Amino acid sequence: MKSNKSTVVITSNLFKPSIGGVENSLHHLALAYLDLGYEPIIVVSDLSSNDEILPCYEYSEGIHIHRYSMSNTFKLFNISLPRSVSGILNAISLYKKINEDHKPKFLIARYHFNQLFGKCSGIKNTIYLVPGVVKFQNSAKHITKNNFRSQLQWHYHKLLQYLAFRSSDRIAVFSHNMIQQVNAIYSQKQAPLLTKPGVDMERFYPVPYTEKLSLRSRLQHPCEGKVFLCVGRSVKAKGIEIAINAFAQLKDTKHQLWVVGDGPLIDNYKDQARELGITFQIVFCGVQSKPEEYYRLADFFVMSSVYEPLGQTILEGLASGLPIISFKPGNTVKTATAELIDERHGIEIEEPCDVLLGEAMKKVSDWEVGEYQLKSDACRKQAIEKFSWVSLAETLLNEFEDEK
Repeated sequence: MKSNKSTVVITSNLFKPSIGGVENSLHHLALAYLDLGYEPIIVVSDLSSNDEILPCYEYSEGIHIHRYSMSNTFKLFNISLPRSVSGILNAISLYKKINEDHKPKFLIARYHFNQLFGKCSGIKNTIYLVPGVVKFQNSAKHITKNNFRSQLQWHYHKLLQYLAFRSSDRIAVFSHNMIQQVNAIYSQKQAPLLTKPGVDMERFYPVPYTEKLSLRSRLQHPCEGKVFLCVGRSVKAKGIEIAINAFAQLKDTKHQLWVVGDGPLIDNYKDQARELGITFQIVFCGVQSKPEEYYRLADFFVMSSVYEPLGQTILEGLASGLPIISFKPGNTVKTATAELIDERHGIEIEEPCDVLLGEAMKKVSDWEVGEYQLKSDACRKQAIEKFSWVSLAETLLNEFEDEK
């Protein structure tokens, strides 16, 4: 039985059980629209990071989740088409059915593939909420491999994203830096909508500083000193190798650096820690379904990225009351940290240098409890006052408020 509520489609290429900032945003945006009285529909592929077979339809927490197949062969006039073409046609077919059945008020796309083919299916109003600009995010200096195949994929996705920009009814971004990058690719009459994501305050929250030591044993990572936390995929753009080199300067064996996440460079980082003689101080935690537990029990969040469209992890660090150590945006650092935090929330380093980062780590590890608590409280306050999923949902909704 169909609902009388207006529907909103939220789409990307991946969703749960895959873990990441974009996947997280789909879930929270859907819940926000549910709170606003809409019926949210999530449309994603059936790709899974762990090769799990995912259902083509689920209903969870009041959210309809539809998945198009990237493996089932699409037949045209009884001719089986190549898998890559079949994936595109399976997606368009699903978007068309959802459009016919639900007539959504608008579609929010978080990946260029889904923006382009959602629009091709006939959905009237689309907002492309850009996660990153392929030309810059996937350039050779920010990726692990730089061979012919990776270059070919880069050009392919650059083209798809350009077409996604052109096909969208509205482009939205999370930072001024992203506005400049989008305009460098596609200049439109209406400037991209600048907005900000939210963070789940109930999931990410501070633990009193004095309780962290006793609670760390629950994660089987006891630490009597300070814990510095990095969260993200192990690729060049995240700058994790800089954080490891910086941490090696602390010398104090009581401290630890936790690296939450996985990726193509993770073995390189383990080798790096071994060569530096700090194997027992660097804890490689892998991908975690509950990263909030690690935020909660760390002391500082290290934002070592040299390229980041926004940095959802910074928001999670703020909500968890973790002072932020980050690099100042500039010629070699393309991040939005200056739009999210200031000196009240941690320490900003002039350039992506392991020596300077190491000095900052030494400095904050010597903070008195009172100074630390002042920074921690300011971080939590910033998250509460500035970053709300409902606020983002309303901002995007207002772009089509006159549409019936």
